[in-house]
Amino acid sequence: EGGGGRRTRGRRVRIPRAVITACCRAASALRDERFARAVAVDIASEGIAPDDFMIASLVPVIGRAGTPEAVEAAEALFLHARERSAKLGGAAWSCTIGVMCRAGRLERAVEMLEEMKGEPFMRAWRPTAVGGAGGGGGGGL
Repeated sequence: EGGGGRRTRGRRVRIPRAVITACCRAASALRDERFARAVAVDIASEGIAPDDFMIASLVPVIGRAGTPEAVEAAEALFLHARERSAKLGGAAWSCTIGVMCRAGRLERAVEMLEEMKGEPFMRAWRPTAVGGAGGGGGGGL
């Protein structure tokens, strides 16, 4: 289970970021909520700034049960990432908003959509008209 760094002969050994990333991938592939929660605990206790991949991997697994406790744990991980990370991309946001929607927390999901508008990745994204209205090029998908 989680608990941050491991002790070897009285000495604390930090968990390498690459190991945490691999654990995120495994927790997502296995859809193992307990393992995902343990990885989230290690992220927090190690002081790691979670990236978009880590959040997008863990949040859906942690929040999948849809119970208030599971949804709160998923949101807590997302908020930890926002505090620690310089940038979170659309994957982290959309996975967290999806958990909120599936749990029926629609007001919170709408709040997050409003917050997301101010994120750097949203300012860089410029939607274009499908079908070529003023865009030139081959229109359509």
